[in-house]
Amino acid sequence: DFANSTGYYVNIAATNFDDVVSNSYAGITDKTTWNFTTVAGGGGGGAVSNGWTNSAWNSRLKLTVDNTKVNGDLTDFPVYIDLSDLSSANFFGNVRSDGGEIRITQGDGLTLLPTELVSIDTTNNQGELWFKAPFLDASADTIFYIYYNNANATTLNADDPNGKYGVWSNGYVAVYHMNDDPSATTANSVSNDLHGTASGSMTSADKVAGQVGNGSDMDGTDDYINASSTGFSVNTGTISFWAKLDVTTADFGAWQMYTGDADNFQVWYDGSTNDKYHCRSGSNAIIDAASATSDTNWHHVSCDYNFTSDNYYMYLDGSSTGSSTTAYSAPTLVSTWDIGRRTDSATQYEFDGKLDEIHIASKVRSSDWINTEYNNQNSASTFYTVGSTVEGVGDDGLPKVLSTYPNHRQDRFPLAANFTITFNENVQAGSGNITLKLISDNSTVEAIAIGSCTISGATVTINPSSNLTANTEYYIEIDDGAIEDTGSNAFIGFRNTQSWRFTSEGGSSTINSPASIFIFGE
Repeated sequence: DFANSTGYYVNIAATNFDDVVSNSYAGITDKTTWNFTTVAGGGGGGAVSNGWTNSAWNSRLKLTVDNTKVNGDLTDFPVYIDLSDLSSANFFGNVRSDGGEIRITQGDGLTLLPTELVSIDTTNNQGELWFKAPFLDASADTIFYIYYNNANATTLNADDPNGKYGVWSNGYVAVYHMNDDPSATTANSVSNDLHGTASGSMTSADKVAGQVGNGSDMDGTDDYINASSTGFSVNTGTISFWAKLDVTTADFGAWQMYTGDADNFQVWYDGSTNDKYHCRSGSNAIIDAASATSDTNWHHVSCDYNFTSDNYYMYLDGSSTGSSTTAYSAPTLVSTWDIGRRTDSATQYEFDGKLDEIHIASKVRSSDWINTEYNNQNSASTFYTVGSTVEGVGDDGLPKVLSTYPNHRQDRFPLAANFTITFNENVQAGSGNITLKLISDNSTVEAIAIGSCTISGATVTINPSSNLTANTEYYIEIDDGAIEDTGSNAFIGFRNTQSWRFTSEGGSSTINSPASIFIFGE
């Protein structure tokens, strides 16, 4: 089997083939006539390279996602890691107390992935970590690596291409881990300012153990969290959260946008009538969850809504429990939303219990997505297996790609930004072009000579002569030999649409370069 994310070329000797009258085929003796790059992943049953490119990272763990927990192939999926699952591998004996050196790669051991460290406690051996998996395979286990044990590594900034904002770039508007002091700000992990502010009598003591890390305890009287809804699309999306009721015989709001009884959008628990969660718009109960939830256990609740096509689904613990195709008018977008409260005829129904991991997206998530999300967050230790600690094995000598900006398959890439590609070692210009092309018809937008690019250490910065077109899908080709290491070993290049592709954002941008680049190399 081929290794993941690896370039190959094929040579054929001139004497290998003759036609029927003994005329010899000329053969292939160069690297450009027949070459290809395997897809990134670390799953699918293929061989996984054991790349390890920087001796400053002294340890790594192998993380294997169980394909039977993945309900359908998924792309750009945020995976939750319960750091307590790494205790047996002596992770906490070597990781820094701030966890700032933790990096996660694909199964090739080289390609960095966006990562968010929500919390780490090296005294009690616990913590909450998320990373964005570019692909989860439903038919074969998917492999990743967790690198750590580097005293000098710089903590990733949130807006680094591999920082926390990148984890939640796939259509998320807000992600509240509920790990903060609820009497102050409830932070949003998405790259906007939609942070929450405590209302009522919430105190620091209301930060309690949640389903995933910590959660917030609401008193059912006046506790709730208010946040801006700027940038939120009310026409389509998914709202999901974990909830644990303290009382099951009353009505409690979990989330709402509200301007009046005829113009609201709410997800709430009806304990006074049928012990079920509902999604409601205006005076209409769009979806009633088919399954009653009359207990005080943690439950995962999701609501898919599409006011454009009139498709609505309710999920409980990863399974669809209700649906509707009735036509409803979308509520008016308002400036704020509430977490832990529902309003009805000026009466407030504050949530009495605990809430955790409120995820709000402007994309409708599939049933496969929601089922896999539940499997991961309900029982992380069975979603993946953790291998033993492995110490560094060194560099194999050839230049390898560690990260790109934009990331492969990234969406909403700024129209005026430069591209960067970072290798495992210092590189220099060889001979050839870096070519920007359109996915739609493979036409060339611009061929940029490697000599006009900026090279600093292991990072190559490509500055196109004009801005990208909005809402357009591109890919980048790199000629074999255009980039080489300082020992003149050539990078084999990118020669297909599946090595480095991305989609531009929908509007104008003034970003000229990424905020910071992590160089995972020599």
